[in-house]
Amino acid sequence: MTQHTLFRYVFIFFLCLIAGAFSQLKAQGNDIISFSLDGYIGAVNETDHTVTVTVPYNTSVTSMIATFVLSSGATAWIGTTQQESGVTSNNFTSYIDYTIRADDSSEQIWRVTVYISPPSDQNEITDFDVDGFDGVINSGAATITVTVPYGTPVSSMSATFSISPDATSSPTSPATMNLSSPQDIVVTAQNGSDKTWRVTVNVTPNDQNEITDFDVDGFDGVIN
Repeated sequence: MTQHTLFRYVFIFFLCLIAGAFSQLKAQGNDIISFSLDGYIGAVNETDHTVTVTVPYNTSVTSMIATFVLSSGATAWIGTTQQESGVTSNNFTSYIDYTIRADDSSEQIWRVTVYISPPSDQNEITDFDVDGFDGVINSGAATITVTVPYGTPVSSMSATFSISPDATSSPTSPATMNLSSPQDIVVTAQNGSDKTWRVTVNVTPNDQNEITDFDVDGFDGVIN
């Protein structure tokens, strides 16, 4: 065997040792790599061994299914019940401690906490029109102004509008409104706070002062 061949075998041997050691370390890991609940992505803190999942207001957390990725070869347990990613459901009204068990039986406790976002305080009208005429929205003043041509009937107009997500309104859209005088729309946010919007329609005044037809005793006039 030549020295070059011997060196090559020694080199391959050490590569196998390193690969085996790395593989063993990976298999012995007890980490949560990624975690989500019903599609809501969790924030994994590898230092504190915690997972935080924030969900929208009114989300039911009593039966949520966790989808997770663990260290290679590791398993997840809650008490004596093994957890199956994408299958097992749990009640997350309070935090849950997951035990992540590596192939070598070493364990790490991971605390999973679900935070429910507070209700929205948004009570905006974001889009408004009546009979196809767009309104000018002033959020600070809570006013909507619509300008229509002279002669437009305003006593029974169809108003269509959009409001903040999760908010409600009175009246609801679409609404038939008598806008011969200003009318109000009350938008209620998810947290119950109200905002009263004043809708005003301005009719463009008639500035026409032309004679469009003329005759005397049946004789037509020439209008210039």
